[in-house]
Amino acid sequence: MTERRSLTMNRPIVLSIVATVAMALASPWLGSVQAQANPPASKRQPPPLSLIQKLRAFLGLNPPVAVGGSRSGDGAQICLVSPWPGATVGVSRPVLQAVGPLNELRIERAGVIVWRQRASSTQPIEDPVAWPIEPLKPGEAFTLRVRPRGAAGGDFAAFQFKVARADVLAANQRQIAALGSDPAAWDRALGQLSPRQGVLAAALLSSPDAPADLRGGLGCGDQTTSPPP
Repeated sequence: MTERRSLTMNRPIVLSIVATVAMALASPWLGSVQAQANPPASKRQPPPLSLIQKLRAFLGLNPPVAVGGSRSGDGAQICLVSPWPGATVGVSRPVLQAVGPLNELRIERAGVIVWRQRASSTQPIEDPVAWPIEPLKPGEAFTLRVRPRGAAGGDFAAFQFKVARADVLAANQRQIAALGSDPAAWDRALGQLSPRQGVLAAALLSSPDAPADLRGGLGCGDQTTSPPP
């Protein structure tokens, strides 16, 4: 009688051990399934060429700008892809992204430097830079100065921007939140825009949630240029 009672009392312990072993055996398989369902960003397929061409047609020309603000000359040149030059800034925290390595980025208001980032002698600025200061306000104006790698210390390309109205910022943010972080959802949404929605395309692409390869694929030059491989 005592032995049967002991076996009954130990049954929960035995079942717990069995469950633990089963979970341990299943963990590698579950991990493999989750990895297949959520592949890392580095394994994302390149955005469709047709989408890149469509976005270029909507956004218009993006010629390289020579340092010093001139569009001509034999000196260093740079292209900005976020925020998109010439377009109203449609998000309060736009990503800062140029084509090619940089030595320096500056944000200015009324000629006053409010933020700057400088590269080191061995490491240029190459990745997109998250908006580094307080969110932009509706109607605000600012200047982004970009110094490409190899340019002299005082040589910058200057890009002037103005921020959209409050209702536009709010509408864009709602759409960005709805898209989430799924690159395929972004590809579909941008592919459905009409030619009259170039300003919206520029706003969405400057969001930190937009796939960086979409911005990078726009490249430099006009819309007939093929994206990088």
